Amino acid sequence: MKNKTIKRLFVFIVFDILLIGLLYLYQIFSINQLKSEVRELSNLDITKDRYNSANICFGSYRIVEDTIKDYLDDFAVHLQNASNLVTDEEFNNILSYKNIEVDSPNFEVSLTYLESVREKYNKEVEYLLGRLEEDTIKSAINSRTNNAYYRNLYVELMLEDNMLLEFYSTKQLLVDTKKYVITYIDTSEELLNFLKEHPDSWFLEEGEVKFKNHDDYNSYLTLLNKIQENEDKYSSKKTNS
Repeated sequence: MKNKTIKRLFVFIVFDILLIGLLYLYQIFSINQLKSEVRELSNLDITKDRYNSANICFGSYRIVEDTIKDYLDDFAVHLQNASNLVTDEEFNNILSYKNIEVDSPNFEVSLTYLESVREKYNKEVEYLLGRLEEDTIKSAINSRTNNAYYRNLYVELMLEDNMLLEFYSTKQLLVDTKKYVITYIDTSEELLNFLKEHPDSWFLEEGEVKFKNHDDYNSYLTLLNKIQENEDKYSSKKTNS
């Protein structure tokens, strides 16, 4: 009877050891899966790709995976929305000969459009900058789990060196691009308002805006040069970054 009890106890001990070993292997496997997936995500182009790929993890590790993917995908969507606003054909042709011809002399459509783009763009960029704050990144998982292990694993993966570098460079790019875009909008509005306020001093001819006096022409040229300088400065920063 004693031997049977010892044998049964030994079986339970072996079973417990095997169970602990399997759980440990599952944990290691899940962590490696997550790390591999995060590496794959970091190789995507956030300006055009989405991060809502199919899940690869199970159990509570899926919570970590979902939080990472949801956070990055939400950021990508808002970043692409902001980018679409200022890469739109209408935005880039706002000072074109054709647009000036169609919308002159009051430029109501163009000025309303520029104000709308400014408002939407500012809203998107401010949201994005907020999402790049470290505390905001860390707290994203808090509503999904109270387990400290999974919270810490999420933070470790989201704030590892490569990801931190990406966040930092994206933040700097957003700041620089916002300054460029808002300067472009401000100066474009200033130029259109100048034409609106001096309707008798200019005319359209042979694909150009021409002026009847040098003073108004020089004022118009100054605004065009300001736009070009803003473009050159932004291009230089992008090249050196």
